[in-house]
Amino acid sequence: MLRGPGYVPAIEFEKRCRSYEFEAAGRRMLATGVWVTEIDGTRIEVETLVPDGELQAAPGDLRAVPAELGIGEDELTTQAHTDAVAARRGAWAA
Repeated sequence: MLRGPGYVPAIEFEKRCRSYEFEAAGRRMLATGVWVTEIDGTRIEVETLVPDGELQAAPGDLRAVPAELGIGEDELTTQAHTDAVAARRGAWAA
């Protein structure tokens, strides 16, 4: 689909995901376990849709989910999977 308009892959890797829907802090949330062969361990992405008037509280509500799973603040990252794989390969600075 993307090659049609002439896009060329910058990096290729495989990732497997399993998503879970649940409610926390009064919000519908989606947590996705992500496994990327080239990255050690499992990553968890937590998402929710937030109405405009609730933008201030949402980050705290989202961060509470990993905390409930025993994941500490020092284990959280905003690094994209693509950047983590590229850094592992030495392809570009992440």
